[in-house]
Amino acid sequence: MKSSLKGLLAVALTLIVSSPLRAESELTGKLRQRIELDLADAAPADVFATFAKMLGAELELSSAVSGRISVRLQNVTAETALGAICESIGCRSELEWGDKPLLRILPIVAKTLEPQREALRQSLDSPMSISLKDATAMDVLVSLSRLLEAELQVQAGTTQTVTLELQGVPARQALDAVSALIRMDWDLREATVDGKIKRILRISPRKPIFPVPATPAVKEKR
Repeated sequence: MKSSLKGLLAVALTLIVSSPLRAESELTGKLRQRIELDLADAAPADVFATFAKMLGAELELSSAVSGRISVRLQNVTAETALGAICESIGCRSELEWGDKPLLRILPIVAKTLEPQREALRQSLDSPMSISLKDATAMDVLVSLSRLLEAELQVQAGTTQTVTLELQGVPARQALDAVSALIRMDWDLREATVDGKIKRILRISPRKPIFPVPATPAVKEKR
């Protein structure tokens, strides 16, 4: 999608037929629908308005959320796509359940890292471009760790593939986007090992963006 948007169709959210939804709520089902997304220099207001419409929710977009969105995703859930988009421009999403759901898009404070050397900070702020299509997640993580000159530590393996395109974004945002796609969290820090300073990139499992509402208990009739 280019920067000029004309309603829902121009956003190019293409629903892919998936297995039938069973006992999930309607909203949870919409979050788990698989979509394709191709955005180029898109305005946050247009993109998030489309997500809100797709979810049947009202939108509350903070005026502090800014930046243009350029991202290409294939065959990912709407929940994953929303998380990747938010993290690519440094914002966060909240979904309030109810008869009329409310999707909030809020700014976040930059990821807080432990005190680190200036060189490490500059590495995370340095611009990076990524163009991936069906690349294995582990290969992507290995490549990112090498670019950051860090040792990679993954707490749980992943067999997922990644399709993503980012142009000239800070390395920290690239890590955020990749982590969102594979549902993992990242942490880059420096540690002293055998008297030497070593960079370590840790990848660990993350919790879902939105909690699945609890199913009300059903009392048996006597």
